[in-house]
Amino acid sequence: MVLANLKTQKPEEILAGLQAADIDLDTESEDKTKSIIQCVEYSHSNLSPEAQKLLLCLAPFSGFIFRRGIPNYGEELQKLEPFQDYPFEQFDDAIQEAINWGLLSQDENSPYLLTIQPVFPYFLKNKLKEDDVISEGLQEGFKNHYKFLAASYQELIQSKDAQEKQLGIYFTRLEYENLYNALQICLNHREDFDIFNCLYSYFDLISDDQGKVIFTEAVCQTLEHYPAEFLQSEKGYLIPFAFHRNATSYLDIKKYQLADKYYQKTLEAYQSLSQLEERQKQLWIAMVYHQLGRVAQEMREYEQARRYYQQALDLKIEFGDRYSQAATYHQLGIVAQEMREYEQAQHYYQQALDLKIEFGDRYSQAATYHQLGIVAQKLREYEQA
Repeated sequence: MVLANLKTQKPEEILAGLQAADIDLDTESEDKTKSIIQCVEYSHSNLSPEAQKLLLCLAPFSGFIFRRGIPNYGEELQKLEPFQDYPFEQFDDAIQEAINWGLLSQDENSPYLLTIQPVFPYFLKNKLKEDDVISEGLQEGFKNHYKFLAASYQELIQSKDAQEKQLGIYFTRLEYENLYNALQICLNHREDFDIFNCLYSYFDLISDDQGKVIFTEAVCQTLEHYPAEFLQSEKGYLIPFAFHRNATSYLDIKKYQLADKYYQKTLEAYQSLSQLEERQKQLWIAMVYHQLGRVAQEMREYEQARRYYQQALDLKIEFGDRYSQAATYHQLGIVAQEMREYEQAQHYYQQALDLKIEFGDRYSQAATYHQLGIVAQKLREYEQA
């Protein structure tokens, strides 16, 4: 279907047609498309009427379904008016029928991991294309279902238990398309988009810096069109969070100008928030100044870096965040060291070290001791070094 249409259409047009289940998509390969659809139609028509009705609810899914999550999906749909009379207690039976007819397949190691026959979602969307009420309801229920799952996967990803962390990565990888599609629904509706956090954490953990920056930039481009009122809502902080993470993604790949641009956007967004406790807001702003210092430092703009770090430090002192002051003192030490102000560097490193000792952060003390050694060496204090 795709290859034949590339002769006359752009890939984006073909993708849009598939997602919209446009049955007039292709002309030259019409018979082939019909034969594929007829195969699925044959399997679908052999299902019980209840199963056919319930399986239409799988239209928003792509690639993968976590079978154990389906009862929660049914509960989300049942909250919506169009699905009040759906027999969701039979949902699992309907899924089993779809497995029996080859429309879904089970993972050989787990019956709860289901792969969708690739053309099946297209077929289901085609069935629903005349029913806007049901289609919109499914989008709403699907989005809410994946908000719940994204929060679960995020909790696993952030776990200190190595096995739980790996499980979170595993499920996010399997569910990536579904999570991303649910995120797109949130963004298109200009509403809160917590799912972003799960996907960002996933990219961060698998160290896919290029994938991460493409993902965060695409989200931030959409956020540019969000209404100004969203920043004043309870979830308004999500916008500067996304800008901050996009900036950090650019910093990771050494695109310093773009990193600076998005950190500045983050500052502006934080300063516009109203539904946030002032101390928390100022400490988040301090984090941005610290990161702007890192950008300036990487660009060897040491005076500017020092100004940003000092702004971060002033806010951390004013609002009583003693522990995070250590990181900024350490960075001020590096800047002073680069400017050959060794005694000043020594002073900053010692302040960082004192705080790390105070809070029992033994691991990060090592880096500061190391830098103190280098400074003593530069000062020819070899015994001290």
